[in-house]
Amino acid sequence: MTGALQSQNSTLPEWTTHQQPKAQFAQSRERQARRWLGNAKIDPVSIYGPLITSALRTWGEHQPVLALDTSVLFEKFCLVRVAVLFRGRSVPLYSTVIKHASAQVSTARLIPVLAHVKGMLDFLGMNDVRLLVDRGFCDVELMDWLWACAWHDRIKSTLILAAPGSASL
Repeated sequence: MTGALQSQNSTLPEWTTHQQPKAQFAQSRERQARRWLGNAKIDPVSIYGPLITSALRTWGEHQPVLALDTSVLFEKFCLVRVAVLFRGRSVPLYSTVIKHASAQVSTARLIPVLAHVKGMLDFLGMNDVRLLVDRGFCDVELMDWLWACAWHDRIKSTLILAAPGSASL
């Protein structure tokens, strides 16, 4: 864990350079780290769930700002994640992997993810929420769902607004 924090990187070889194990070779240190990550006695959900719940309970009066993002994995899968933004960092709230070769995911597949996050936030009494999405999520059905939830949204777009016969805004 120290290696991940010190390296500020998500790759295992970078983590192992910051650990002080008895193993002399980098390959052995990486194997040790993989065994530690694969340890069945370490349950990230049982640790992270209460930690993020506690953080959100003490959030205060500030409006939580969420970010919805997708990433393509191995040109075969798509990681859909929702994170809360805090001091310039994104703290994951919920993520799921779907079999989908593109980062543009239909609203029908996004709404269950957002509904799960909404359930978490409703449980904590956090109803005034802002969701940030990029132009790939510019969809009327998604906007309707956000409006029905009373969430605010900000959609990054490259649309050029212009009145007929005038310059663009």
